[in-house]
Amino acid sequence: MAESQEREFKEAEKQANRPYTGWEVHSVNNAFRNYNKHLDNLPYTREELEKASLTTQNLEKDASTRYGATDVESKNNRRRMALEEKERYRKRQEGKEANVSRFVNHPEVNYINSKNMYYNRTLEKYYGAYTNDLKLSLERGTSIQK
Repeated sequence: MAESQEREFKEAEKQANRPYTGWEVHSVNNAFRNYNKHLDNLPYTREELEKASLTTQNLEKDASTRYGATDVESKNNRRRMALEEKERYRKRQEGKEANVSRFVNHPEVNYINSKNMYYNRTLEKYYGAYTNDLKLSLERGTSIQK
């Protein structure tokens, strides 16, 4: 009984930690998970939270008389938010660069299917040094003919 519960718990944990793909990216669960992840990154202290709640309560009491007159967020909070956005932007750019390099920096295609690709890779590994001169002369069109 305990083993099956532990197995179910591990499976649920795996499911929760797996990355979303395809249309799941736009789901409500993914948005909530991202929201929680960003909340974990906020370095709030208890004093800051109490101060923010008091400020919000005071604003709610006399909101009609002080419309636009106060700045709720402190400069530190705005700076923190800006740094978080810069970090998100940097991570997105890294992902884009990785995707682009996957297509731009691909090696020369000398295979017809995946099995042939691995075979050619193995041949190149063991015999590449010996066949390099022959390959170059074939490319130039000056291969040795007997």
